[in-house]
Amino acid sequence: MNKTFLNGFYQAKTTNLIPFDSYFNLNKLQGKEFLEYLKNNNIGLGSTYANIDEVLNQDLLNVREELNSLTKLSIFGNVFFMDHDLTNFKIIYKSIKYDLAIDDLDLVGKFRGEELIQFFKYDNNLLIDQEDLKVLILIKDNLTGNIKVDLELIESIYYNYYYNLVKEDYPSLEAFLGYKRFVNNLNLLFKFRLKDESLLNFSNLLLAEKHVDKDTWINLYTKTEEEIISYFELKFYGKLVPGIKKYFSDKTLTELIKNINEVNDDLITKISFDKNNLGSLVSYIHLKLKENNSLRWSYYEK
Repeated sequence: MNKTFLNGFYQAKTTNLIPFDSYFNLNKLQGKEFLEYLKNNNIGLGSTYANIDEVLNQDLLNVREELNSLTKLSIFGNVFFMDHDLTNFKIIYKSIKYDLAIDDLDLVGKFRGEELIQFFKYDNNLLIDQEDLKVLILIKDNLTGNIKVDLELIESIYYNYYYNLVKEDYPSLEAFLGYKRFVNNLNLLFKFRLKDESLLNFSNLLLAEKHVDKDTWINLYTKTEEEIISYFELKFYGKLVPGIKKYFSDKTLTELIKNINEVNDDLITKISFDKNNLGSLVSYIHLKLKENNSLRWSYYEK
C-alpha cells in the first residue's frame, strides 16, 4: 500500500466535493431537479436516481468499494463505515432473536443476512468471510441472551476490535476512530445517568480512548452536573460546554451534536496535515460523509 499515492489521490479528490456555497442554490431545487443535479455531478453512480436515499447510500457504497480497491484492504472501509455495518448487524441479530423478517437493511453495510443467520443460529461459519470471523466469534462468545444488553455489547466489542487493529499501524485511523469512541462514552454517560443505570454497567461498556481515560469517566458518572460542566471546560477548549449545558437544561441534544461535530472538524483538520499517516485519506472520507449528510438535509429540509 503506497501511502504517498493514497494521500495524493484523496487530496485531489477533495476538490471534487460540492462547495459549501453551492448548498444555497441546492436548497431551491425540488424532487427530480435535485436528483438530476446529483446525477450530473456523478453522485450516486450506479443508482436508478429514483429517490434520494438510494442515491446517497449508493454514493457511500461507491466510496467504500473504491477505498477497498485502492488499498487492497477492507479494514479502512470497516472503520469508516462501521456505523452502517453495526446497523445491519443489529437488525439481523434482532431478526434472529425474535424470528422476524429482515428488511430495510443499510445498503452501505457489509452484512446482508444469510451469513449471520447461519453463523449465529446454526453455528455454520462457512459463509463468513475469514476477516470477519474473529470479531464475530468474540461477539458470539459474549452474548447474554438479553437483547438490550447484547445490542450494547455488540457495539462495544466491534469498536474495541477495530480500534485495537488500527492503533499500532494506522495513527490517523486511530485518531478518527478514537474520537468516535469518546463520543460513544459521552453519550453513554448521559444516557445511563438519565436511566439511573448502575455504575458497573456504565463501566463495563466504556470504550478505551485517549481523550478521557476510563477512571475519569467512572468518576464523572457520580459527579454533579456543575462538576461535569467544569471538567469539560478544560477539554477541547470548552467547545462542548454549550451543548452539555443545554442538555442538562432541557435534555435536548441538538446543540451538543453541533458542538461534537465542530470539535470533530477541528481534529480532522489537524489529522489532514499528517501526510505520513494517511491524513489526506481520512480528511477526504470525513468530508465526503459530511457532504452526504448535507445533501440529505438539503433535500428533506425545505
